[in-house]
This record gives sequence, C-alpha cells and structure tokens, in this order.
Amino acid sequence: MRYLLWLCLACGCTSPTWLPDPAQARVTRREPLYVVAPPGHPALFAERVLDVLEAGLARAAPLGLAPRPFAAVVLEREGGSYLPGRMTLDGRSVAAYPLPVPAAAALAGEHIAPEVMPLVLLEVHELFHVLCEAQLRPTVYHLWLNEGLAEMLAYHTGRELAPDGLRAYLGQRLASLDTLPAGGTVDFLRWSPPAEEARFATTAQDGSTLRFGWSSNRDHDEMSAAVEKMREAVASGALDAREWADERGLWDEWLAVLASPPGATEIAVDSGDRERRWGVYALLLAFFLEAEAAGAELGAWLTWAAPEEADAAKVEIAPGMWATVGGSSLARTNRALLDYLSEACGEDLYARARAYPVARARKVLARALSELP
Repeated sequence: MRYLLWLCLACGCTSPTWLPDPAQARVTRREPLYVVAPPGHPALFAERVLDVLEAGLARAAPLGLAPRPFAAVVLEREGGSYLPGRMTLDGRSVAAYPLPVPAAAALAGEHIAPEVMPLVLLEVHELFHVLCEAQLRPTVYHLWLNEGLAEMLAYHTGRELAPDGLRAYLGQRLASLDTLPAGGTVDFLRWSPPAEEARFATTAQDGSTLRFGWSSNRDHDEMSAAVEKMREAVASGALDAREWADERGLWDEWLAVLASPPGATEIAVDSGDRERRWGVYALLLAFFLEAEAAGAELGAWLTWAAPEEADAAKVEIAPGMWATVGGSSLARTNRALLDYLSEACGEDLYARARAYPVARARKVLARALSELP
C-alpha cells in the first residue's frame, strides 16, 4: 500500500512539555537504546532498564523487527498521562517515552522494584510500536494487531527477565478487565480505528491534484462517499487502479465492519475510550497468548504480512499537521491476516477477534499468572 500523502490532523505533533533538555540530564547509552534521567536518579536503575529494553529487542528479532533508536525518559514523579515525543540524542532524532518513577521507589536492592516493573515493561510495549511503525507500518485499521503484539513483547520479556514484575503486570491487566462488563465481548476490528480525520492528496494521470478524505473514520456515510469518489477516479483512468487497490481493500473491509450490526453481547467501546483502553489491551494479550499456545508462529505471520517497501518520510507541513510521503504500509486486510493465523493453529481466529469475551480473557490471564515460576 502506498500512501502518497496522508494528513493526520489528530496526532500530537508538538514537542511534549515533559521532555527534558538532554544537556541537563544524565544519558545512559547502549546502542541504539537510551535512558535519560535526572542527575540524582540512581544510575543502577538506568542500567537495569537498559537490560529490560535489550531483552525486548532480542525478543523482537524473531518477529523480523530490526533495532531502532529508543529512549526511556525517567521522570521524578509518579503517574500522569504523557504524549510520546522525540529527542535529539547523539545528533539524531530518537523516539522518547516517559517513565515516571521517583528515585526512592526505583530499586529493590540491586534490581528494579517489582511494583515498578510494570512501568518498565510498558516501555517494552512502546518499544514494539517504534520497531513496528518503522518496518511493518500497520494502519489505523490494524490497531488491534499493533497493540496486541506490543503486549506480547512486554509479556515475554517480563517472563524471561522478571517473573515477579510480570506477575504485577498481569495483575494490573486482570484488574483492568473490571472496567468492562463481565458478560460482554469486544470486536477488535470495530474497536481499532480512532475517530480521527483523514485527508489524501494524490497526483492524477493528467497532472492535476485529486483530494478526498473524511472528518472521521467512524462516519460511514462520509467515508463511503469519499471512497466512491476515489473509485470513480480509478474507473475514469484519472488514478492508477494498482496504486490504490490495497487502500480500497482495507476501506471496503472497514466500511463493512461499520455497517454490520453489533453482536448481542458486544461492548460499545473504541480505541478513543481511554478509561477502558487497558481492559481491551488485556483482551488482546489473552487473544494472542491463546493463538500462540495453539501453534501460531507470530514471526512467520509478520514476515508474510510485511510490505515490500517500508521506508517513508514524515514531514510536518504545517503546525500540528504531518504528512507521510512515499513508502508502503501494511496492505493485508484484517480478514486475510486472521485467516492466515487460523490456518496455522486450526482455530477460527477471525470469528474470535470479532467477539472476544471478557470472561475468556480473565481465564487466560489467570492461567498465565498461575504458571509463572
């Protein structure tokens, strides 16, 4: 899939205010990873965080994901909500994610305190996104895949390196299920796309610029009219049908999901619902744990799914407005992705992903918790 120009107007594109000046912080490096911390924060904590991030990179390698620069930025505070940002470190722009851990709570002896480890494993979750966006480039319609595999990377890293910390992590995920009705189900495909604006601009065969888009991914009528406009341009020869075949497949699939009636037990939740987001993440973790236990090889799956070209440029064309120019995004429809996994493990994962039960997730995660050493 080639996005000639995608304008995302809903992203946080300005520099977050929590980002410190690297010159005023202590930067600990293990190429391509960084921990940026206040000067008085324990240096041993930074080293232990790098141990975890390195283990995450090693776990990501069998998924076909190459190392990328990543910075965990330690904040001398607890809690809070922060948008990710970018920092200039060693002359390059590095994805930066907050790690709010006060110095007094950071360590238990020479190790990361078990109650802090869930925050460090969340850094591994975010590390997956950085690796995935650079190579696989999933679209907003693949958010279930992106978040679910990020949870899996955090899970396996914790299981290998810090079972006690993973125990706390899974305990938090189990608790987050309380935000969802116990007898309900979640449709991962309907949950995925945020209600954000999308605008496309492409050069037609005659050299003119064709623009189309919609103000919300969840407005069926507006999106359907825009997609029809694109179809008409293809039919008239104004656009090359091959250029837009993949987009049409994903858009048609999403429009069908939007038009389908919700299931009797389906919870009305989407990715913009921040209060229940972690509950859905718990469901996604349980879904992928089940698939893996049934024999699905996630590395082979992602290798099969990956676009042939993954390099693209992101350009800020106006304050708060970014463009992705060139490159390829994940082109497979969700149906194709889930059918591939289903063949690998002999179960209908498409049907399961369209109605994953909260009660089922609770059992899967409780079992995973009980099996920890």
